[in-house]
Formats: sequence, C-alpha cells, structure tokens
Amino acid sequence: MARAGRVLGLSAAMPLSDSARRILLGRVADVLEWLPRARDAAGTEPVHDLRIAVRRLRYGLEFLGMALDSRRMKPRLKRVRALQETLGQVTDRDAFARRLDALGDSMPSDKAREGLEGLRQRLESEREQCCARAREEFNRLEDEAFWPDLIRDLM
Repeated sequence: MARAGRVLGLSAAMPLSDSARRILLGRVADVLEWLPRARDAAGTEPVHDLRIAVRRLRYGLEFLGMALDSRRMKPRLKRVRALQETLGQVTDRDAFARRLDALGDSMPSDKAREGLEGLRQRLESEREQCCARAREEFNRLEDEAFWPDLIRDLM
C-alpha cells in the first residue's frame, strides 16, 4: 500500500493555515507520484495506491480546507472527490475479481465454473470501461491545469 510522504517543517507554533498548506502540498505530491504509474491501469496495485493517495488528499481538503480560502478549496475538493469515486469503481472491480478467482477451484461443477468465468469476463470488461473513464478524468484534470492550480492555491 502507498505510504504517505513525510511532511517536514511542521511545528505546533505554526499558524494552522501554514500547517494545512504544508500537509496538503505533501498529499498533492503523493498523488502526483502515483498518477503516472496508474495512468496505464494495467495492474491493480498502482490504481489502488493512487486511490489511497487521492483519498488522503480528499480527507485533508475536507478537514484542513477550512483553514484556507474555502472559495478556492470547495471546487478543488469536489474534483478530488470525483476522482476518488472514479478510481473506486476500478478498485471495486479488482477486489471482486480477486474474490471470484478464489472461488474458481471450489465450484462444484463445470457448468458453475463456466458461469463464474462468464462473470469474470464481464467484470474485466467493466473494469476496462472504468479505467477508460479514469484516464479521461486524468486527462481533463491535466488539460485544465488542475494540479498546478491547486499547488498555486496552496502556496
């Protein structure tokens, strides 16, 4: 699982807004580290790790955004939440596929195994569609300069 990067330079004497900015910039850095790895979405691990990084950023924006300019943070939070949900659709299918794979050998008949394989193929097709939506979202965020704008808002 993706570990959150360490946030250096925090101190109890710092104003909350300064601490919030440092923490959120660290969470953005984590997302940007995993984004290229997950863009291809061939494997399950990079997508899962990106989803975790996005989730950490989302929660950071939810909890620490109040210490910053909420006019700017609310729309950012909305976009990050949508990205997390899109990635969740992919990882949900990955988790279901792992469960189906575990059931494979325990099926009582060939007909049951065939049914399970049909379900597995449908799930893989759905995953590909979800991955395509995630790539579209990655591209939209990139085209809109979402990440550089968020970083600038946090500086």
